Amino acid sequence: MAVSVTDFSDRYAVASFSDGEGILVDLSTGGYFKLNATAVLICNVLQLAGTTNEAIDLIVQHMHVTTAEANRLVAVVRENLSQVPPRTPSSSPLVYGRHPDGSWVLEENGRTIFSIADEKRQVELRASLSQLNAPLLFYLQALVPKLLALLDIPVMHAAACRIGGRHLAFSGKSGAGKTTSALAFERAGAHLVSEDLLVLSVTEQDVKIHLGGERYARDWARRIAPVLEKDCRQVIDFGVLADARTGDIVTLDTIWFIEAERRGGSDLKLQKLPISDGALALLGNGFLASFYPQQWRDFLYRSQRIAERVELTQAIMPEGLGLLQSAARGYMVNSAS
Repeated sequence: MAVSVTDFSDRYAVASFSDGEGILVDLSTGGYFKLNATAVLICNVLQLAGTTNEAIDLIVQHMHVTTAEANRLVAVVRENLSQVPPRTPSSSPLVYGRHPDGSWVLEENGRTIFSIADEKRQVELRASLSQLNAPLLFYLQALVPKLLALLDIPVMHAAACRIGGRHLAFSGKSGAGKTTSALAFERAGAHLVSEDLLVLSVTEQDVKIHLGGERYARDWARRIAPVLEKDCRQVIDFGVLADARTGDIVTLDTIWFIEAERRGGSDLKLQKLPISDGALALLGNGFLASFYPQQWRDFLYRSQRIAERVELTQAIMPEGLGLLQSAARGYMVNSAS
C-alpha cells in the first residue's frame, strides 16, 4: 500500500547528492535503494508537501510538466516505494535490535545475550556463561560498536593504514579481508592504524579518525569480561565508552570497499565510486543493525556526509596472500614516487 503524503517523512528518509542522484531509506525496515534525479526531486517534494495537491503543484512548478504528468510521476514513485526491499539480513548469528520492552538486545540464534538500557547507559548479561557458544569477550567486542552508536559516536567496521601522509581504510563485510589487507600494506611499509574498528568524528569539513579509539574500545571489553565472569548479574555502566574519542586525530582520506567474492587476478584494481554509489557502499558495510527509525535516519545522513568528504573506491584485491603482498608493495612504491 502506498504511503500517504502526510506520512511520507515519517516512513522514509532521503539523501540528495551533488551528482543529482540520491538514496532513500525505508525507516520501518532499513531497506534502501538508489534514486535517479527525477525520483529525488519527487521524494523531496513529498517530504515537504502537506497534501497531495500541494505536492503536484510543486512538481508542476519545478519540472515544468502538466498536472497529468505530475500525477503520473508521483504514482510511479509511490508504487516503486511500496516495493522497497528490506535490508539484507546479516549472515551472523548475532542480531542487534529493539526489544518490545524498549531495551536494546544482542541476541544469538534467538537467545538474548545482552540487554542494554540506553538512557541509563547500562548493559546486563542475560545468558548464563554455560549457554555461550564463544568466550564472553567475543560477545562484548561485538557489542561495543552498538554501544558507541548509542552514545552517538560514529564507528566504521574497517581496518586502516597510513601511507605517506594519507590515511586509507579497508571496509567490507566479515570475511572480506579487511585486516589481512591492512596487514599486507603494513608489511609493505605502511603504518597500521586499526585492525577492525575506526572511531570517527564527522564534521562539515572532513572525517577524522581517533587513533586511540580501537584500543580504548578493546581495553574496555577486556576489563568488563572478567567482571561479568566473576558476577554475571553485575550491571555495567557503558557511559565511559564516550571517552573512546581518544588519541591523536587524523583525517580519513580514502576508503576502499573490498569483497571476498571479487578477489582475483594478480594486480590491484581500483575504481573511484560516484558519490551516491559510495554512500550505498557505506550503508551496506556499516555496523548498524537496528529496528529504530531514528538510527536509520542518522545512519543515512552520516553516510552522506562521509561520502561527500572522503574519496570512496571499489578495490578488487588479488587472490592469495603472496599476490596481495606483492600488489601492496607495488602500490606503496607508486604512492611514494
